[in-house]
Formats: sequence, C-alpha cells, structure tokens
Amino acid sequence: MSRWLFLFVVVINALALSSAHAASEPQQHPHIEVQLVSEFSHWQQDTPNWVAVVLRPEHHWHTYWVNPGESGLPTRINWTLPDGVEAGDIVWPTPERIEAAGIINLGFEEETLLLVPLTGEPSAESREINIHADVSWLVCKESCIPGNATLQMTLAKPDGNIPLPTEFAAAFSQARSQTATPLSLTAHTRVLSAEAEQRTLQLAITSSALQQASADLSLTMLAGSDLFVEQESLVQASALPRWQQQGDMLVASLALNDYFTTLPKQTAWLLITPDNKRLRFSATAGDWPAPSDTAVTATAGSAQNGAHSLLILMLMALIGGLLLNLMPCVFPVLAIKAVSLMKLRGKEKREARLHGWLYLGGIQASLLLLSGLLLLLKYSGQQIGWGFQLQDPWFLAVLASLMLAMALALFGVFELGARFMSVGQAQISRGGHQASFLSGVLAVVVASPCMTPLMAPAIGTALTLPAIEMILIMLALGFGLALPLWAISMLPRLAAMLPKPGPWLETFKQAMAFPLLLTSVWLLWLLSNHQILAVIATLLLWVIVAMLVWMRRRQLHRTFVVSLGLLLAAGISYQFTLSATQSEQALPEQAYSAERLSDSLSSNQAVLVNMTADWCLTCKVNERITFADSKVKEAFNQLGIAYLVGDWTHRDANITQYLDQFQHAGVPLYVLYDKQGNSQVLPQLLTPTLLIDSLNQAVQVKPNRQPPVE
Repeated sequence: MSRWLFLFVVVINALALSSAHAASEPQQHPHIEVQLVSEFSHWQQDTPNWVAVVLRPEHHWHTYWVNPGESGLPTRINWTLPDGVEAGDIVWPTPERIEAAGIINLGFEEETLLLVPLTGEPSAESREINIHADVSWLVCKESCIPGNATLQMTLAKPDGNIPLPTEFAAAFSQARSQTATPLSLTAHTRVLSAEAEQRTLQLAITSSALQQASADLSLTMLAGSDLFVEQESLVQASALPRWQQQGDMLVASLALNDYFTTLPKQTAWLLITPDNKRLRFSATAGDWPAPSDTAVTATAGSAQNGAHSLLILMLMALIGGLLLNLMPCVFPVLAIKAVSLMKLRGKEKREARLHGWLYLGGIQASLLLLSGLLLLLKYSGQQIGWGFQLQDPWFLAVLASLMLAMALALFGVFELGARFMSVGQAQISRGGHQASFLSGVLAVVVASPCMTPLMAPAIGTALTLPAIEMILIMLALGFGLALPLWAISMLPRLAAMLPKPGPWLETFKQAMAFPLLLTSVWLLWLLSNHQILAVIATLLLWVIVAMLVWMRRRQLHRTFVVSLGLLLAAGISYQFTLSATQSEQALPEQAYSAERLSDSLSSNQAVLVNMTADWCLTCKVNERITFADSKVKEAFNQLGIAYLVGDWTHRDANITQYLDQFQHAGVPLYVLYDKQGNSQVLPQLLTPTLLIDSLNQAVQVKPNRQPPVE
C-alpha cells in the first residue's frame, strides 16, 4: 500500500512540475495582468502546439481586437523561438462593441486568451524548448495606458508518452468556443457611394459560393447576422449590417468609416449568425456578381421563381408608395389635392377621371425621368444609390425653399402660391388639365426627402436588377403614391364621401403647413452637414424673397434694384465676416517640446499642455466635445494662452518623460501652467465650463517669474 502511495505522490509532483514549466509567471502591470501559457506540457510533433497570451484587465478596463474600432491599438506579439519553430497568426476571439461618449471600440472587457499555433520541429540539441514573447498592449477605461512585457516559458520535448494537458487546457477550450470557424468562402465587396449621407460599403455572398464552402449553410441562415471586418478605417465600428437578398445572393450594407480612403483588394470578415455560429471568410473587391443571372437561365421553374420575386418587389413598392402619402412632406399635398377635387362635384364623370389620370401621369412621368437618370449614371460607371439627390447642396436648398413656400402658401401669405399649392384648384374647376399633371410632378418632388429613408432598401434592390425590372418597380411605387387620389377621381362614391367645404377647411390647410415647416428644418439640417454657409445662404435667399414680395405689395418698385443690391452686399459681407471670425477663433495649437514650454513660461504666459494619442478614447471624446467648443476657442484667443499638444500615438521618449514627472502611465494628461509657472493637473474628462474656468484662473495670477519646469 505504501508503495502505491509513493508512486501516486511522484506522479502528482511530475505533473505539477510539467505544468509549472508550461506557463510563465503572471506579470502585473497598471490595470492588467499578462501571462504566457501552453495547452500541453510537452511539445507535440506533427500537430500545432497551441499557446496563448492571457490578458486579464481590471474591472471596467478593456483591451482591443485586431480592428480596435474608432480608437485604440490591438495587442501585438513578437516571438523569439528555437530554430525550426514558427508562430502562426493570432486567432482572435469574437469582439464586443464598447461604447463611451458616442465612440465605439471593438475589444474585450474580460479575461482574454489570444491563441497562437506553433509548428515545426525544434533542433535535437536541447532537452527543452524555450519560448519568448514580447507583448505590447493598450488598456483603457477613462484613460489609456500602453504597456509591454517579455514573457517566457519552457516546454518539454516529446518523450513518447501522451502529452499531458496543463491546468489551462479548459481555458483553451473556452477560448476556442469564442473564435470563428474558417470558411473557404470568397465574398465580394464594393463601395456603393463615398459621398456624404450615402457612405456605404456592400458585401455580397452568392448562393453557389456558400454551397461550395459548406453544404450545411444557406443564405437564409446568414440573413440577420452581425459582421465585423478586420481591416481598420473601413466601416464604422457601430455599423450594423442591413441585409437584403437579391436573387441568388445575399447583400449586406454597412456605413463607411469617416476616415475611409480606398477599398482594399482583400478583406477579412467575421460573421456571427443569429444562432451564434461564428464564421471567418475573405472578400475580394471588384467583379461584383450579377444577381439572379443563373436563376434566369437554369430552368423554367427558376424563371417562375424570378418572376414571383419581381411581383413581390412590385407589391412591396406599391405598399411603400401608399405609405408615402402619410409622410409629413407628402400628406399636406395629398390632403389639399383631395380638397380641390371637391370642386369636381356635379361635373361629368369623364372630366373627373381625366384629372385622376393626369395626376397619375405626372407622377409616373417624373419617376420614369428619375429612373432614366439613375440608369444613365449606373451604366456610365458611377457607384450611386437611392437618395443621391439629397447629396447635392443645391437640391437641398431648393427643396427646403419649396417646402417653406408651400407652408407659407397654406398660411395664406402667398395667394398665387396658395392656388398652386391647392394643385390648381381654380384651374381644375375650369377644366385645367395642366394643373393636374403638374400636381403629380410636385407630389414626386416633395416626396423625395421622405422617400429616401422609407424606400431606400427597396429601390436599392431595384438598382441591382435589369433596367426593365427596375422601371417596373418604380412604376409600382408611383402607382401606390397616386392611388388614393386616383381612386377618388375614378369612383364618384369615394368623392361623395369627402366633407363639404366650409370654415374648417382654412384651419385644416393651415394645420397642414406645420409638417412642411418641419420637413424644411430637416432639409436645412442635412444641408448643414455639407456646409454651414450653405444654410446661411439659403436663409439669406428667403430674406431677399420676403423683401421683394413685401416691396411688390407696397408698390416700392423704384427701390427694387437698390434694396436687392444692399441685401446681396450684406450677405456677402456676412459670409466673409463669418469666415474671418472662424479663422480668428481657430485654436492656436503648437507641437509640444520642452523648449517651447520653457520659453512660454519664461515670458510669463499661461500654458495648457495636452498629452494625447489617436488611439486614446477619452482624448477623442474631449476633442469632439470640449476643445471643439466655440467658447473654449474664444477663451484661448482672448486670454492669450499657449496651447501645446504632445502626440503619443507612437512612442516618444520626451513625452514619456513628461508623463513620468506627473506620475501618469498613460494619456490623456492635461497640465495647466499659470503665469507664475505653477502647474495644475486637470481632470481627464473635461467639460467646456470646467476648462474655461481653469483658464481664467490661470491668467488672473500675478506674474512672479520662477524657473520653468523642465
């Protein structure tokens, strides 16, 4: 019995020794612990040997994925290995989106194992295999602290026995469940539009390619999946994919990153299905597949399916057109047009129906013209999507002005406009056919801003189809838009159900002006995203028009030219004054150096030192909210405070030395020096009010020269 107990103790000690050597000692660094571990204690021949760098951040601190998102840096590993041994790429676990003040990062808040396969056969000279890893990372919470460590562990050479798992084997299994399965699938990518408001990247997966990669997967199973791309500055970290099935392929649309420049030829993607399958695959730019081509030429059954899909798309477009009548930019036009049809009571049915057909014709003609323009741009090689008209500042300005004019017409400001707004009410009663046609054109124009958010997916799908199918879908949309009024004109019973004109009509017309005013405000907001001066120019145009109308009513025709010239001169002067003011209020920024700091303090000048980095989350938040504030810029200019910025995006010994002076391991660091050279460390989360108050206190101190802080 004692002999068996002795053998048991020996085996347990051997296992403990082998496990101890198969991992480095945990190293504690600011807000994170790191360690190098192995899945097995002995080196395995003819199979990958899995090792991992373990990152254990403190609670609420996080590290980063291979694509860190809007800020941050991924963890890097440099290996020193025996001859004949090679390290593969990091197998990254699935990231999570980490949000702070509107900035989205991709990373990990819990313990993370970065798995790496080691392969090859080490030389036979040594009995042990020494593995060294130089690891660098960035750990962030409110501040970001870069760190690095050299980790070392030893694996025993194979001894002919079955390799024993280490105490970390279970952690390896758990980590593998969080990684993606490689899929031999080549998808396709393209940039739909790189313009503002429509910055979209599309990823297409064809049914044939998916079936070749895995017979267990289908396009239906992938619809609704989440997507992450490994390349930085490609799509927004917060972007969730919008999936559409277009024939025999599935297309995901994602918002482009603000720093997007060019689309790489090859990209790597991580896909997480609704049932939590994780798949990793690649995508190639260019050679965008044509949807449904194979389905059309395959069999009669597939042709029937294609026709069935077209009918469904047309039905969806028709329903979307009906819903457009309830949108705030369309409903007022529809309501006033319906009221104008009351004038047709007692007239011949033929006359009423003719007005209905003309209204429908105006809508369809406008949509056919717009479809032709889209097709022309498409076949000329332009990458364009629905809503391109809202990318044009001129179109936005004209449309916002039109919405305002129609609202004022409903308020009764413009009598002539009111007759036009009522879609030719007087002309209709006299048989004015042109007014009915033009009212259909007007309906399409005013519907365009509301049509973009509501119908963009459906029309985006139509843009990928052959020309005739796209036109049919657009015509179905137009018929849905015209259907309510067309039905009233076609069916006298419906017209008879409309209420009789009375005092309520004036109140109703004025109430309909408010949705148009809201739409005009929304269009001005879109215009401000292009250029704020364009908004000012539009508002100035409205003032000029209002002045001209006023002069016309007051019969001040002789002063027309003089007044117009004065208004234009005032507008131009205002624009130049605004530009000059903005230029004067630019934050006076200089690159940090010890010499500049010393010179400023020697001249009794207050100084703010900002130590920042591109990967620093809190730094970016402060830049967007505080340092971009107009009052903060004005305070810097008025108080004459020197602003020195140190960029620690890449390691800089001078900045590191400065951080050490204030016992800071990372950025951001804001140090404010008053005129006496006394330093004050400001909070890492700055508000405009706090910063302005601190700046005022710094310049109120009486000069008393002291040796500057080096």
